Amino acid sequence: MKRIYLLIAFIASIAATSTVSAQTDIRLKHAIISDTMFYNGQLSHIIRWRFINDGPVALVQSTDTLVLARAYSSGGFNRIKLTLPANGIPVGDSAQWTDTVHWTGAPAQNPFTWCDTIAAYRSGSLMTDSDPTDNRICKTIPFVQDPSSVQAIVAENSLKLYPNPAANNITINYSLRNNADETTIKIRSLVGQTVYQQKIENNSAGNKQVNLDISGFTAGIYIAELDVNGTKAVSRFTVVK
Repeated sequence: MKRIYLLIAFIASIAATSTVSAQTDIRLKHAIISDTMFYNGQLSHIIRWRFINDGPVALVQSTDTLVLARAYSSGGFNRIKLTLPANGIPVGDSAQWTDTVHWTGAPAQNPFTWCDTIAAYRSGSLMTDSDPTDNRICKTIPFVQDPSSVQAIVAENSLKLYPNPAANNITINYSLRNNADETTIKIRSLVGQTVYQQKIENNSAGNKQVNLDISGFTAGIYIAELDVNGTKAVSRFTVVK
């Protein structure tokens, strides 16, 4: 299974060490934009990890790093070192890292058990974690190819946005090939926040259009998601100011 990925963070390889230098409890959470991974490289899947510092010591940028073991990559790219934010991660606070992945094939085992693991290091030495049970998180995700891949879904239930980039207004055009039980349009920021959501009342087959006022959106990249009976198609757009 080949993966092509864009990392939105500073990363570097790191060699693990078993020396204990400090103690803190790092809790890992992640959110995958879809419960199903469509492959053939047609869709960017947004994956987010949130690292929560439950203490008792703060993590600081000058001496501390987080090492993330990612399920979807292997070899030297599986373990990556994440540079902390300038203010580190104070006790009770959190930091987030985002990755965008294109899949060109399915894993050997499908559905795929997706497990990620986090560890904290201080001056290159592994920190003791008082609760290692929350350092690892798993999710079972099916991978789907044609004719149910995103390429087929977009052809069946298409989603287009214009203008792109946009400043004040954007038009969302979509087409339903068949009648749908339920259709929802969501707009998410890259940090996972849902900034707009609309449940569509008219779910009959045909071409549809939604005009959206985005003047209140901050500048940045957003994800538009069309959910038709639980099947999703997504498209990116950029807000400029």
